[in-house]
Amino acid sequence: MMLILAPIFLVIGCSTDGDPIALQAFDVQTDSGPVNGSELAAGTASVDAAISKPVSPKNQVVENCRIVQAAVEAWAADNGGLYPWSSSHANALGYTFYDYLPVGQLLVNPFTFARTEPVYGAAAQQGQTGYLPISCGGQAMGYVITGVTHGFVTSVVIERRCDGTISESIGSGTR
Repeated sequence: MMLILAPIFLVIGCSTDGDPIALQAFDVQTDSGPVNGSELAAGTASVDAAISKPVSPKNQVVENCRIVQAAVEAWAADNGGLYPWSSSHANALGYTFYDYLPVGQLLVNPFTFARTEPVYGAAAQQGQTGYLPISCGGQAMGYVITGVTHGFVTSVVIERRCDGTISESIGSGTR
């Protein structure tokens, strides 16, 4: 009798109140391009395509910026659409935006491998992700998220303006 072992991928998540949430489709970004998570789950995409190459530190900084964006958007959704003034600012439910990060922990700086992200303020060191609120009429109604991918060059900027428009710039960087 031959036993065949196949890899099993299980994604378990919880909402901020600890209740289980449904498995949703996800995308895996690799240096060789995106792999759709629902295709992986259905077995129509190669698992090797998703895990054959590690994500580069540069791509991880971009992903960290997007994770911070999702966290502050979720925080604001629980706070009447207003964004946090600081990392310690609690919303109407008593949570800081750090509580909305995956498993409520700081993100890993892909260059130092330390859980230090995001910093409050503009990112200034290699691998950093920074968050700053934008004041509109005395209320935090927007934000700027920055990321430094190499050296001291800011190469990721995600901005939500007071009018609600969002822009994202990923490039070689500006000083």
